[in-house]
Amino acid sequence: MTQGLLKMPSLREAEPKMERWPDMDPKDLASAQPVQRGINVFDSPDGKLSVGIWACTPMVTTMAPYSVDEFMLVLKGSTTILHEDGTRANFRAGEAFVIAKGTHCVWEQSEDIVKYYVILADPEAAPAPDAARGHAIRLSPASAKMSALTHDDPNFFEGSPPEQAARKDFVNVSGRMTAGLWTTAPMRRRARKAAATELMCILEGTGTLSDGKAKLDFKAGESLLVTQGAPNALACTAPVKKFYCTYEAANAG
Repeated sequence: MTQGLLKMPSLREAEPKMERWPDMDPKDLASAQPVQRGINVFDSPDGKLSVGIWACTPMVTTMAPYSVDEFMLVLKGSTTILHEDGTRANFRAGEAFVIAKGTHCVWEQSEDIVKYYVILADPEAAPAPDAARGHAIRLSPASAKMSALTHDDPNFFEGSPPEQAARKDFVNVSGRMTAGLWTTAPMRRRARKAAATELMCILEGTGTLSDGKAKLDFKAGESLLVTQGAPNALACTAPVKKFYCTYEAANAG
């Protein structure tokens, strides 16, 4: 289990290192058995969250109901989600979406796919209510319906506070897992302990994330993971836009 700051493996780095994973349960398949491979990068200390990269050959599987809350960013290929009401949503490389626990859907995949995943598996958590669980939730990179962020602590930044905004596209039933879009003007944020584990998928901009020992430079197209409680400082040398998925564990240190 890796904790702290890390850069997620790129598609090129991950593909030769991914291990074969167990076969799926045949009763959940409406196709021949696919081959799935992956790398699990992080498991939270409470055993509920896992983050990694997953690859799979074509398949059709019925997920009714979906047993976890899952954020996904497609790196290669595509998939189509068939909803219970008959509508379809297609997700291609570069697109992010969430399937909430309790969703009834069919996963139709006609080509190989590779994705990042953030899975919250909590057997005791309730599924999403009927009104919220009918469809896969697409995260849009468009800066619409975003709320400006403010910070009361004058020591939060080095220099003047930058213009920042965020949007929550998904919040799970417990309120501990969220996903959405975040933007900032260039800035330098002082070191702090991460309030939650966060996968950051950089859409635009450049910057550096550091913990006082190591520095991770990042640019558009890369993804970073910060685990809950890890000290980190952030410097953005250009305006940054990112998809984010966070999980705040209870009683974490």
